[in-house]
Amino acid sequence: MYSRIKVLSLVFTASIAFAAPAVGQNGWYIGTDIGPSLVPEVGLFVSDNDWSTKCDLINNPDQIETNGACTTQPPRAEWENEVGGGTGTLGGLAIGYRVAWFRVEAEYFHRTATYGDPTPVRIGDVVTLEKADQELEAVESRIDGLIGHGLFANAYAELAVGSDYAAYVGVGAGMTAVSVDYFNRWKRNDDPSRIDTFDDPAMKARIAGTTTIGAGRKSDVAFGYQGLVGLDRTLSESLKVGIKLRWTMLGEFADEDEYVQLRSHESSVGRGERIVYRVVTDDLSAFGVTLSLKYGF
Repeated sequence: MYSRIKVLSLVFTASIAFAAPAVGQNGWYIGTDIGPSLVPEVGLFVSDNDWSTKCDLINNPDQIETNGACTTQPPRAEWENEVGGGTGTLGGLAIGYRVAWFRVEAEYFHRTATYGDPTPVRIGDVVTLEKADQELEAVESRIDGLIGHGLFANAYAELAVGSDYAAYVGVGAGMTAVSVDYFNRWKRNDDPSRIDTFDDPAMKARIAGTTTIGAGRKSDVAFGYQGLVGLDRTLSESLKVGIKLRWTMLGEFADEDEYVQLRSHESSVGRGERIVYRVVTDDLSAFGVTLSLKYGF
């Protein structure tokens, strides 16, 4: 992440060396832009503090076949997968100040995204992995419906292109409140003969078809940075219209919650603590093309 920030800084610094007085008046301006965006594939990394099914005192109160193995909290279970890229919208409202070829602005930045299909889940622990092809009938994890509200500080270098046009390059950084819809589901086979966790026929039948579901709106506040390039055309002394290309990147997103249901019961194993899963994403970037307007005053 820091290497990307360094590249953006070097590009911006180099652009200053070639900047010339841009078309437009010095002083304050307000601006707005809006347009479509593309979002890349995103990786999901999920873990929880669950106990094994045999150690679940709600489903197995008599501790059948545990052999004394349920005395300490096991390591966190982990799984991961990717969700396909998609499309969205982005836009901003800004107030800034221009001096010659240089301008700075404070921007409110809004973005949405709809993601594609998820890839198969990769299970991190050997015990669960051994059940994946027979006992576990369905395993899925995905996000969708991203909404972001950010506050950014941006800096630009402008270059006059002819009498009516000005090209620019900029960098920005800020904080973004992000929320996504998350869903995961683990379902055991409905056929008791496909259950490997227990040898006891009654316990096989008891856990057959049980389902674990995690769902809901997950939220976090993440650091973000962006690179911007564009071209403005002067319509009047105060008004400009243009096209802006924007690449924005957010840092790690993480949130946690209880399961809607855990093995078809509440998000607990009857041991005095709630079972919670944690979702982490590695890349919530977006690339967009927007129509922009600026009004100087």
